[in-house]
Amino acid sequence: MKHIQCTMHWVILLSPFLLGLYFPWTAALCVLLLLLLFSLKREPIRLSRSPLFAACLSIPLFAMAGVFWGTDRGMAPVGFLQFLPLPLFTLAIEQLGIPVRKSLWSRLPEAGALMTILSVLLSHILC
Repeated sequence: MKHIQCTMHWVILLSPFLLGLYFPWTAALCVLLLLLLFSLKREPIRLSRSPLFAACLSIPLFAMAGVFWGTDRGMAPVGFLQFLPLPLFTLAIEQLGIPVRKSLWSRLPEAGALMTILSVLLSHILC
């Protein structure tokens, strides 16, 4: 349980620094981290029947369905990969208790401030 909480803190804090998981390689890193988290979990994974999880799971599945009728069928697996962190993250969050879920957001303003300071400092490199 403790390693899930620690890993979720890192995912929340580092994903904005990984370009918001916009690029496929950053989403793949997040997927690998979350799959590693699930493989290390000793208790069985509780699947939720919530509408939120169903919606989060449907997005990458419908992106993958674009292989059958999409204009650019070759990009459907990339779209699937880019949206796959969403249901995995939702599933990992649902393994935690409500107080732990609320505590995950406590460091987010500090990460945003650090990102702003780094952006200001690094903007002087290109000038």
